[in-house]
Order: sequence, then C-alpha cells, then structure tokens
Amino acid sequence: MLFSYISNVMVVLSALSVFSNPLLADSLPDQNSFKVIPELIPGVSNIDDKSAIPIMHAGLMPLAGDHTDKEEYFFWKFQKSDFDSPSIVIWLNGGPGCSSMDGAVLELGPLRVGADNKVHLNQGSWFTRADLLFVDQPLGTGFSQGNFEDYDTNLDEVASNFLQFLESYFTVFPEDLEKDLLLAGESYAGQYIPYVAKAILDQNKIENSVTYNLEGIFIGNGWIDPDTQSLAYLPFALEKNLVSKDNPGFQDLLKTHENCQKAINSVNSNNFSHPECEIIINKLIEYTKNTSEETPENEVCLNVYDYSLRDSFPACGMSWPSEIVNAVSFFSTEGVMEALNLDSTKLQPWRECNLDVQNTLTNENSKPSIHLFPELIDSDVSVFLFNGDKDLICNDRGVLDSLKGIQWGNSKGFSKETEHYYLVIKDSISGEETPAGYVLYDSGLTFISIANASHMAPYDQPFVTRGILDIFYNDIDLIENPNNDTLIISDAFLLEKLEDDEEDEEHEKNNKNAEKEHDNEEDDRHHSDEEEDEEGEESDDDNDDDDDDENDKHKRTRYAFVSFFSIGLLGVIFWYIIRQARQNTIQSILRNRKTNLDEQNNKTVSWTDSNDATPDVIFEQDFDPKGSSTRTKNGYTGVPSTDLDESFEMRDF
Repeated sequence: MLFSYISNVMVVLSALSVFSNPLLADSLPDQNSFKVIPELIPGVSNIDDKSAIPIMHAGLMPLAGDHTDKEEYFFWKFQKSDFDSPSIVIWLNGGPGCSSMDGAVLELGPLRVGADNKVHLNQGSWFTRADLLFVDQPLGTGFSQGNFEDYDTNLDEVASNFLQFLESYFTVFPEDLEKDLLLAGESYAGQYIPYVAKAILDQNKIENSVTYNLEGIFIGNGWIDPDTQSLAYLPFALEKNLVSKDNPGFQDLLKTHENCQKAINSVNSNNFSHPECEIIINKLIEYTKNTSEETPENEVCLNVYDYSLRDSFPACGMSWPSEIVNAVSFFSTEGVMEALNLDSTKLQPWRECNLDVQNTLTNENSKPSIHLFPELIDSDVSVFLFNGDKDLICNDRGVLDSLKGIQWGNSKGFSKETEHYYLVIKDSISGEETPAGYVLYDSGLTFISIANASHMAPYDQPFVTRGILDIFYNDIDLIENPNNDTLIISDAFLLEKLEDDEEDEEHEKNNKNAEKEHDNEEDDRHHSDEEEDEEGEESDDDNDDDDDDENDKHKRTRYAFVSFFSIGLLGVIFWYIIRQARQNTIQSILRNRKTNLDEQNNKTVSWTDSNDATPDVIFEQDFDPKGSSTRTKNGYTGVPSTDLDESFEMRDF
C-alpha cells in the first residue's frame, strides 16, 4: 500500500515538473515537421475520393521532462479534412510490447494495408467519428526509442511516461487540448489504459496545471484481471465444447485450475498475477491438440484468438490474423518510414512485438487495473468494455467474472438494475438488420459482447465496433419490447444523423417562412382597413356595396391564411410523429449514470456466484448457425460448430 501511494505521488510530481517547464515548447519540433504528405504513402494516390484522404501527422515525439537519454514515442495521427471533430481517440495495442500500428493499419485506422503493400480505405474506420492518434508505447515498442535500461518495469512508470508524451504532444498540437479525450485499446492495453486514465485524473487535480478532457475509456478484449481471467479458461472451454471431461488430460487441467485458486487464496498473496494461473492456457492448448495422421498441419491446435478456427502447432494463433505479414512488409517498403518522418538509416526495422518490453514489465507491487475502475467511474469517466465472443484468451466469461469482484454504483458487480439490450447493426443501403451481440449497462460501466468477433474485434467487425462510439455519443436507435430492448447501430449512422439534421433545418426554415407570410398578411389587412376608412369619409352611399366586397375579400384572405397555417402545422406535427416512431433515440441511459444512482442503495448482485456456472445475462440470440461445416478464414481452418450464441498479443504462452 505504501509503495503504491509513493508511486502515485511520483507520477503527480513528475507531471507537475513537466507542466512548469517554460522551455518545453522551444525544445520540441514544430507541428509542420510531423506533417505527412499523403502521396508518399503507397496506395493513397489511387484513392478516388480525395475528400476521404485524411490529414496525417507522424513521427517520433520526445518525452517531456528531464531525461539523460533520448526517449521518444512514435505516433501516427489521422484527422478528417472536411470536418473538425470535437473528440480525439488515442489507441493503444497491448502485448505488452506490441505496436499500436496493428490498430492503425489492420483494425480501426482509415487506411488498411493490403497484400500489395498498399493502403486502401477502411470503410469501417473509427476515423469517421473522431480524430485518431495511434501511439507506440512503452519505450521499445514499435518505432519508439529508448535505452533498454530505461524500459518500464511497472504500470505506474508506464502511466508517468505516457503523461510526458501527452504533455509534449499537446504542446505541439494545442488545438487538440480542448477536444474530448477518449482512451481506447485492446488486450494488455486493458492494463495500460486505466492506469493512464487515473494519472490524468490526478494530473487534473494539480492547481494551475493543464487539464485534459478525459471523457471515457474503451477496452476491447482486455486483460484486466489476470488471475480471475485465467480461472475462466477451463469453464469457458467446457461451455464452448472445446474440451470435454472425457479428455485424457482433463484431470490434470482440473488440478492446474485448483492450484491456481489455491495460489490466489494464499494469505501472503499480493502478486499482480500467479505463475500457477498462467500455465492453465498452456495446458488447455496442449490437451486440445489433434495429432492424428488425418489432421491437416494447419488444424492441429486451437487458435487462441478465435476459437472457431484452428492453426498449426506451436503457433496456435500467434501469427493470426494472416494480414500481420502485410503490416511488416508495408513498414519495410522503401520510402514508407521516410513518409512517416522516420530515418530508416538510424532506426531498426519495424517489428510487431518486442519481447524485451514484455519481459521487463514485471509489474512487481502493481495491482491489476480492474481495481481502478470504481475510482474512474466515480470521477464520471465512462467505462466501456467490449469483447469479441470468439476470443479464448481474453474471453467474455473472464471479463464478466472479473467485474463480479469490484464494487461500483453502490453494488458489487452488475446489479439488479442492470440494463440489458440486444445489439443489432443496420445496413444503410438494404435496411437489413443483423444481430451483433448484446449490451449490459450499469452505473457508468458498459459491457458489449460482439457476435462472431475475435480477440481483435475491430478487425473482424469494424462497423459494429465503430458503433460503440455511436453508443457513447447516443447516436443510436432504441426499440423497446417487453423482454429486452434493442439498440440499433448503423454502418453509416453519422450520415443518417446529418441528413436528419438537414430535415430539421428545412422544417424550421419552412415554419419561419410561414410566420413571415402571416406577418405580411396582417400588415396588408391593417393597411387596407386604413384606406377603407378614408374612402368612407368621401362617399357613404358608395361604401355600402364596397364594404361588402372588401369584407368578402378579407374573409377569403383570412380563411386562406388560416388554412395554409393549419395545414403547415399539421404537416409538422405529422412529420414529428413519423420521425419519433421511426427513430426513438436513447438519450441518457448510457451516459448520465447519476440519474439512477440515488435509487440503487442496498441492491443485490444478479449474477451467479458459482465460478462453474454460466452468467445469467447471456442472451439467447437467433444467430444463423453457419458453423455446421468447416470454416476457413485467411488460411486458418475453423472447427465445425453450431454454437454461435456466443492476438492476446503476448508472444509466448
């Protein structure tokens, strides 16, 4: 406890020294030095829609603070050329020690790398919702630079160095400081992100310091609680029929599971993780191998990133997805490093993961990041956890079991007041709606299970994962029904919303024109009345007939105006009713958690307490069982499966 307190103080003091340095701006490169010329990126010149080409900045950003050696993080930033987004998403991949450029060119970035070593537009990029900033960290990851002796050894050091990067970044790009800041990532970033978020909150408390508008964190298939998630491997494998009790190695698996539990229950146990727990996944892979002579070489073992696929041994998914080789080849292409403002003569070639970073980050005296969640939620930081349901190594059950152990919103785990939703994605062209998973929300924390997605959910389901931002922004449709409500996201929802806004503006314009015509009619009527009075003084006899004519005229005018106005008003009302029936937009359920907190005292947990039981929140969805035959995906072969109701980036198991 004392060590943790001292570490937190050191993080804050480090940040304070950074922000009080008036010479920082003069010591950093200017913004133009990070500018990327799009045409230098292979494939960009072939993009027909030039407005879709992002404004890019990239390069090595020196860390702020006093460093005896040069320490720099590589970043690649994307922003739209025709829209100034109010938000910026910082994306981190995991490992530890794996480059965030995986996320940039294989998952959610606007440019995906193909087998031809050229980039192509990623229609499912998060880029349409917010600016994107991909950062290689900690030191030694990807293109980031630093001496081995300076590599981070625990998560407090990771957070401290990242705050130094943020200070340098926002000094060079001050226009981004006012944007809403969203931290996102996957896998081991489930440890990075909460620690960085807490460091930001601590930084914001420092008087007269720069503050960041941290609004939310988004963790995909996160490694947030190592021991609890390790204990979920065997129950999850049994649920999904990946292993049976008849397996010759089942008793050994069960014993290994029990040894993990005993280590956790040890009186002297205060470790970040336990070796007894880490070997469960190794034995599960070993005992589920198929070594018969009839088995193809690429179907020997489970793919730990997508259990519906099989792979060769000992890879077992470690080289998945197959497009990883495209990324390696792309960053090795002549001219690419220079286009990203890197000197290829001074830097090592890009590699996806650095085992030295992993082996150095031992996290001695650090606690798993899940224990930081309550403080983040209490500080009004929205917490989103999303999981591809085909992932084995960071599976749904492990994440849900981990949440049972923490208290937030006056309840331990998900409470009886948890809001349950089916998740559906709508095709903007055909209008077809496809089941996409389910959503749980309770007091500031949202869990989303994504159907038919792997460990790298944005790679498999780009439109669905982008819809997570739509849920955060409340740009979704809500259909209410007796059992569970349904949230509808769209592959082009932002465009639909803009079109709706244009309709609103058009109707408002029509209403203003109607009011203006009404005022003009009133002016004409008063003017005509004055002329009638003057003519009446000249000839009373003639006015008898004229008055009758004028009265008839005014009656017709008033009748025409009233009819016009009434029809217009009824049209607006009718349009509004139709619009509401078509789009009942959820407004506060997933954002304003305080609206329900006052009524959540003394609530009981609705989850089952037994680790051997399936959580009772799993929805029964009518997915089309397309797994009845062997499935092949990018060179990986899937095992037959009808269980559709349901790369961890560590390089060694």
